[in-house]
Amino acid sequence: MVDTFSHVLIDTVKRFSSWGFLKRINFSMADECHALLKSVCALKGQNMGEWIYQCVREDFVKRAFEDPQVQQLVLSGTYQPGSKAYSLKESILESLNQCSDS
Repeated sequence: MVDTFSHVLIDTVKRFSSWGFLKRINFSMADECHALLKSVCALKGQNMGEWIYQCVREDFVKRAFEDPQVQQLVLSGTYQPGSKAYSLKESILESLNQCSDS
């Protein structure tokens, strides 16, 4: 697999939403990969930001349940009740409690 990402730059978006302050992540991608991504997003009826967020979120949640180091990072955090991170932590704790009850 060829790595098409050349750099990642993270800057703060000065915008508040129901999720709290948001961060913007910018990255570079080869022209042909960008064109394919844009086409896939058009087929799926999503903009590229939504599609990429969904992919990253799905991968992150998977890692939070399967990778002990990522799981420990999530479990050691303190999050605003009702936030996505809070819900993820609660889901992990529930899963761990179900495993220990078995």
